[in-house]
Amino acid sequence: MKMAESEHNDRAEKYELKRRRNLLQTVPKISPNKFTPKLKKTFIEYCESSTIQGLNYLVKDSSALEKSWWCITVGLCIFGCIYMSYGNYNNWIEKPILVSLATKDQGIWEIPFPATTICPETKYSMECLNYTKAIKEHKKGILTDEIQRQFFDYMSLTCLQSNYGNVSDGPEFFDDDYFESLDECKSVSLNLSYCKWMGRAYDCDELLKPILTDEGLCYNFNMFDVHDIYADDVVKHDWDIERNITYAWDVEDGYDKDYYLDGTPKRSVEPGAKNALMVAFFTPKEDIIRSCTEYSNQGMRVSLHMPNRIPRPSQVFFHVGLETIVSASILPSVSSTSSEVKSFDPSIRNCYFSKERKLRYFKFYSQNNCYVECNTNFTKSVCGCVSHYMPRDNSTPVCGLAKLKCSDDASSFLKSQDADDKVVSLLDKCDCRPLCIDITYDVEISDDEWHWYEQVKALETDKKARDELKNYTVSAVRIFFRDTFFLPKQRRELYETTDLISNFGGILGLFTGFSLFSLAEIIYFIAKPLIQSFKKSEDIDDSETAEA
Repeated sequence: MKMAESEHNDRAEKYELKRRRNLLQTVPKISPNKFTPKLKKTFIEYCESSTIQGLNYLVKDSSALEKSWWCITVGLCIFGCIYMSYGNYNNWIEKPILVSLATKDQGIWEIPFPATTICPETKYSMECLNYTKAIKEHKKGILTDEIQRQFFDYMSLTCLQSNYGNVSDGPEFFDDDYFESLDECKSVSLNLSYCKWMGRAYDCDELLKPILTDEGLCYNFNMFDVHDIYADDVVKHDWDIERNITYAWDVEDGYDKDYYLDGTPKRSVEPGAKNALMVAFFTPKEDIIRSCTEYSNQGMRVSLHMPNRIPRPSQVFFHVGLETIVSASILPSVSSTSSEVKSFDPSIRNCYFSKERKLRYFKFYSQNNCYVECNTNFTKSVCGCVSHYMPRDNSTPVCGLAKLKCSDDASSFLKSQDADDKVVSLLDKCDCRPLCIDITYDVEISDDEWHWYEQVKALETDKKARDELKNYTVSAVRIFFRDTFFLPKQRRELYETTDLISNFGGILGLFTGFSLFSLAEIIYFIAKPLIQSFKKSEDIDDSETAEA
């Protein structure tokens, strides 16, 4: 029994030794010297039968000149294929977002009528300040009346700084009296103004609400309440009465379907002057001053903007002169963003959604609000105060006459190319990107002289009323949509997955005639020798097992 077991063990050891010897003997078979002919044979076989254009010419029996020509041709085709494929890939990685026109029109009733901010060029009535007289007295050094001096200093915020000379002896900060004076001393009264909306006359105080801007006290139509735009701790003014409005519109979701056409903000259904907003401001002739602004402009300036945005009428506006009526036809420009792009990082899509980024002083994000906040923070850090129109909390003072140059220089320096590294770092931190879904209003304007008093003389029978109106000058604006439909812009992916595959496939097909069938051929000719080698190895093992 023991002998039989011993013989079995000896036989097993001999079999194992023989198997290892055979394995060692098979290793040289895959050495480069012996493998190269097989690889060459497989490559030639592939080139002869491949559907890729030109490869069969490389292995065909021909002269050296012909082979050289086809090698150069195939090489150039492969280079062109790689070069263009890299360009497509680079665009896909670095510029994945494309802004293009949408494929479907939108109606004007799908967007709000523009919020309209109107700023009279005359800031103070003659009853409070004779500005021209005050300038002369100031230059002579005889402006000694304390109240007149105070109002004159207040006017420095919206008038030419050159009128004030050396301002270092002026007040550093302005208190709430400045804001009270804007309301108490205003030259334009809504009670004497004329307003019309969609062909129907309204009391102007029903349509227009006062608002503080960089041009002083202005009036806006169709704008969100400032309590719903500014953060809760931002200082509000006496005229900023909270109205508890329920809004039927959101910039991202559009109008609520539960509201028809009576929701807030207002919208227009039809284009044309009959469906316009019309506002006429009456300014007393004695209040007209030519020494406040750079170009001696009088009348009013008008700024159009989205309803949830604070306007900057000193920067973006059109002017309406005295005894003039301006017709402004609106061409809305709407930018939307596809749902696929929303998943991209903001740095890649280069925009923010309105509630995606929080601001310190505003409840809604917009690029303009972001710039205002950035400017506010920088001005506060440099000057210790902020400009009169900037959002602030109760602990932040308003820059007065002595600080006016500092606040103006801070704003200018922030926008300049000479900003140092510290300022550049602050701007980077501001990160004021555009809104992903935004509405702007382009305007085409035409103006005409308005001989309004001739109409008054023809229609007004009360001589006293006619004589009183003689003392006023009028500026009027009429705003309406030009067309019923418009074509919005849309941010979308430059290449979706199918587009990318199609582009690469098109390039490969153009330069080499490559297709999915060509890919199957490559896989086949790579797998074929491997499978044959594997089957041969299995046959060796089977024969050795049989011998044992």
